[in-house]
Amino acid sequence: MLDDELAKTPWLSGEQFGLGDIAVAPFVYNLLSILDSWQPRPHLQRWYQQISQRPAWREVVQIPVT
Repeated sequence: MLDDELAKTPWLSGEQFGLGDIAVAPFVYNLLSILDSWQPRPHLQRWYQQISQRPAWREVVQIPVT
């Protein structure tokens, strides 16, 4: 479902990064710990790669858990 929507627009919020992306991104981040493959979800993979390059994402979400 997400992959189908992301085939139409670069972000879940449309043409620009927005609240929809912020709301869904942590759930996708957690799913990565249980999924072995993105296949066949190329648009979701692209979207996640874009999100993970954002400075705020790296500072807040991708912090090491010790």
